[in-house]
This record gives sequence, structure tokens and C-alpha cells, in this order.
Amino acid sequence: MSIQYIGARYVPKLFESPNGGAAWIPNIAYEALTIVTYANNSYTSRIPVPASVGSPNENPHYWASTGVYSAYVETLRQEIQAVSQDLDQAEQDIETLNSQAGQIPTLSARIEAVNTSLTAKNLQQDNEIDSLNKKYYKFKDRKVLFVGDSYSEGWTPDGTNTGWSARVISLLGLSGAVIRHKSGIGFNHSIDNINFSNIVDDVPNKDTFTDIVVCGGRNDAPFTEGDIIGAVESTINHYKSLFPNALIHIGMIAFSTESTTVEITKMYIAYLNGTEHRGEHYLYGVETALSSGQYMASDGMHPNSNGQQKIAEAVATALVSGMFRQARNLPSLTRDTTNFNSGVMAAKMIGDNVRLIWTDFRGDASTPIVSGGFTYLDLGTHDFGLRFFGGFTYFSAIATLTYGSGTRVTIPVNIKIGKDKVTAEFVISKPDGSGWASGNITSYTIFHGSALLSIWD
Repeated sequence: MSIQYIGARYVPKLFESPNGGAAWIPNIAYEALTIVTYANNSYTSRIPVPASVGSPNENPHYWASTGVYSAYVETLRQEIQAVSQDLDQAEQDIETLNSQAGQIPTLSARIEAVNTSLTAKNLQQDNEIDSLNKKYYKFKDRKVLFVGDSYSEGWTPDGTNTGWSARVISLLGLSGAVIRHKSGIGFNHSIDNINFSNIVDDVPNKDTFTDIVVCGGRNDAPFTEGDIIGAVESTINHYKSLFPNALIHIGMIAFSTESTTVEITKMYIAYLNGTEHRGEHYLYGVETALSSGQYMASDGMHPNSNGQQKIAEAVATALVSGMFRQARNLPSLTRDTTNFNSGVMAAKMIGDNVRLIWTDFRGDASTPIVSGGFTYLDLGTHDFGLRFFGGFTYFSAIATLTYGSGTRVTIPVNIKIGKDKVTAEFVISKPDGSGWASGNITSYTIFHGSALLSIWD
């Protein structure tokens, strides 16, 4: 008897626009793990995206940026190609001028001008190529520890391949790199009492490492999202205590052609949130490296040689893309203990933007509901040190409220960031402006996540 899986997608899929290509178009809904392109970038939907949600770059709750570096490389490639075409034309001009040199007295000056232009274009091309090389090879002098499972080992039932970690070492020209891997382990899952956290305990000279790169996923599938997030965070804490000078980079890599569902979306969200909660670097884009069965071995569980190469290229690109900064001693939220019992919010700068990262906000309150409008709860004060255009900014999240005699409802909530204050703005009105509830809020949960916000200074 054959088994057919019916339900949410668990394999990333490139969006097929009616206009051709994969460009994002507004006013349509997208399934989870749909890849679109927008503004020289690519984005992967974290969860189902309603048709009312705007552009991917302004809605990080729904979309994860996964291709900034690839877009940069493609733009640079096109520019270099244009320069090369200019050089070809310049060489043709020189040949024409040389053939006419005896006819027009001023041709020697024109030839000199063309040669000067040619030299400048050559210099520009050399500088652009040198810039790209420096960007790609800036990891060369870093000392990196790689941690993984059977994907890193390269094991398949068809024979052992070179794993992704060894391939990244080769791609980036690393020296002194160390690999620790064991088949079957993860952040949660242990084999012989070994997991991602403690497999590094025997590594010598820990203070000399500049980076730790951890990729896994499949072996954590049996665990809940909350359990995985907790294990990722505790592993990061353990690494920080052992490797005081190392940046930590984490990515989720998993794919399956089996009939058994592997919850890739759950693991991706858990790895991403657990990493960003602790202020470390998620390797955006690696979760889509294994995009089809052609990259898998005969068991449908382990990557073949082509799949290993795809993973390595994605990891290398994410490491050198320059899209992250070390986040130590993050500015944070001081909770209002009257309304806010547990949860953490922190901020870090990314260029001219600020990334807010938060765990579940939970609280008990006795606040009257304002039916047909907004009900407000103070979450606390912040020391983000930022001023937003108009004096405040906000982002949207999802919350559950318990109110009245125990009625529970899931609704939108706006998290409003002012000069030094953070407020939850619960939406109590229907689309037509009328209210739907009355009584007092008794408890609430605002679910964890992250948001990228623009600032004006």
C-alpha cells in the first residue's frame, strides 16, 4: 500500500510567477518554504504568508532573507562582463586608429586617449575582482571548528563522500581547522551521550579558535520546536564558556525523499530563533541547499556528492557574506513586572537597521479590554539607544489572550517601540471597526520571533 503525504510543504520550492521567473508579486498568498526574489535578494517564507502581507524585505516575521551575497556576486559579475565588453570595443578602436594613423595627423592623440581609457578600465576591473577575492577569502586566516552529524562525515549507503565541512575548508583555504562530527547526533539528540554541545569538550587550545560552525537538523526532528530552541541556546552558552574568542554560526540542513514526513520548517525556525535569541549568526540560505532529490543518496536521507558540494557552497557563502556582526552585551528590555512575567528582548545593529530578537512574552494582568479599538499593556523600558522616525516604530506579532471567565483567543498584537518604552498594543477591533470582546485580560502570551526595523539615526 502506498502512502501519500497531504499537508504543509516541508521542502523549499522556488516560486513560479505567472509572469515568469520567481519574482515576488503582491496580493497573493504564499505557502511556507516558498522562495521568491525581490530587490536583488531572495527570500524564503518562514510560515504561510497571507495575501495582505506586503513586500518580503519589510516583513521578516514571514520572510527570511536568504540570498543577499548571491545577488551581490551576480551584480558584480554583470558589471565585470560589461567592463570586458568595453575593453573589447576599445581594442577594436585602437586597431582602427592604427590603420588610419598615416592619414590624419591628430590620430596619435586620439590613440593615446583610447590607451589611457583602456588602462583605467583595466584598473577598474582589477580593483573589482580584487574586492571580490578579498571578500570571499577573508576567512582564510581564521581558525574554525566545524561540528556536524553524518552529513559532515559524508556517510551514505552508497559509499562515503567528502562531507560538507571538509569541502568548506577547501573552498575557503582554511588552515588549522578542526572537525568534530558523529552520525546521529544533534542539539537535542545524543548518541552514546554525545551531542552537538559536548562533542567539542576535548578540542585543545580552545581560546585560539575564532569561529565555530554547526550544521545539523534531521536528527532533531522528533523533538518539539521549544525543546530544539532550548537546546540550541544551551549549546551556545556552553560554547561561549569554553571558546571565549569564537563567533558561533549555526545552520539547518535537511532534506528527505522518504514517505515519512521530516518537519524541515519546524527545525529551520527553531535553529534560527535559538541562534538569534543568543545574539549569534544564523547561516541564512543553507536550509535551501538541498532543494531536490537529485542531491540525495539512494536512501533519500543523506546527501550524495553533489548535495555535499551544494551544502558546502551555501555554508561558505553565508560565512563570507559580511551580513552579520558579533553581538555581545546586547541592549535589552527591562521588564515591567506588573504585566510581564517572563521573556527576553534584545537588539543588535545590522547596517542602518536594528534587529530585535525576543523569546515568548508571558504575563498575568487585570486590564480592561477596550472593545472596538486597542488595549495596551506596558512591557517595560529599553536601552536600545535608538531614535525612530516620528518618535516610535512598531512591528506586528501574534498573541494569545485569556479574558473574561477564561475565554482564550489568538489575535494580532503590535509591539510599539518608543524613545525608551516598549508597549504591547492588542488589536480588539474587527475589520469594520466594531469590537468583539469585553471584560478584563487575565493572561497573555506574545510568541517568540525577530523583526528587522529601519531607523533614521
